[in-house]
Amino acid sequence: LRGFVEGHTLSAYCVAMDTTGSRVFTAADDGLIKVWCARTCLLLRTLRGHTAEVTELSVSAAGGEAARDGEPLDLPPHGARGLLASACNDGTVRLWSLDEESMPCVAVLQPCPSQDKVAVVGASFRPLEP
Repeated sequence: LRGFVEGHTLSAYCVAMDTTGSRVFTAADDGLIKVWCARTCLLLRTLRGHTAEVTELSVSAAGGEAARDGEPLDLPPHGARGLLASACNDGTVRLWSLDEESMPCVAVLQPCPSQDKVAVVGASFRPLEP
């Protein structure tokens, strides 16, 4: 990967690549996630929804299943290309479908109502244990 990308209005600290190697994702203090073509470094789209700094990006393996606290999440099918997770200082983790070109947000994970709103500084995917 060689190239220079410019598109965020504030500092970008997060970067991830999809499992096919065709797209690069960046996230920044501007609350935006940018999707870039890995070959041309051209901006493909901007994902919006977070209201604070995005602190982490993670890409799931194709065909994976998303879970929270060991319990599978009820999500639309997302097998072929997986999910992108974005953690944010607004207290949420958003899951974006990598199957569709528009990359819609398919879930927003929020703290339990009884908990105070806190920043989320990490998100990752791991295999579910049987």
